[in-house]
Amino acid sequence: MGQLRYSRLNSQHPICSWRAPSDMPVCVRRFYRTHYMSTAAFAQVVKLDDQIIAFLRYDISNDTFYALGTYVLPNYRGLGLCKELWRRALLHVKPKTVKVNMTSRGAGKLIRSLKKKYPKIDFKAVRAYS
Repeated sequence: MGQLRYSRLNSQHPICSWRAPSDMPVCVRRFYRTHYMSTAAFAQVVKLDDQIIAFLRYDISNDTFYALGTYVLPNYRGLGLCKELWRRALLHVKPKTVKVNMTSRGAGKLIRSLKKKYPKIDFKAVRAYS
């Protein structure tokens, strides 16, 4: 595997748009469509050889962090990329509260681990899957 690069992007980057960037794989475009993505102010991304393989989109208001979508391409799941994206975003924002709609069991597992790691942050998570 090549070198992973992490970066924070602002709303000018296409990954922050309500519509998936056209150069993203079909599975990402489907994720945008089925989760009714809204425009985000920021995104943390992981790139491999200049291709985004994982992202966390979010907004900030006062001391609240609003998670607006986290996705990792299937071939790169289980490598800890989401945890690192969240760590970097929370370090950037330093929120008192995090609001997130969990749309998968994996999201639920991630949020439970983040609650343990960041006990001073009030995680307000809503389960949006069956």
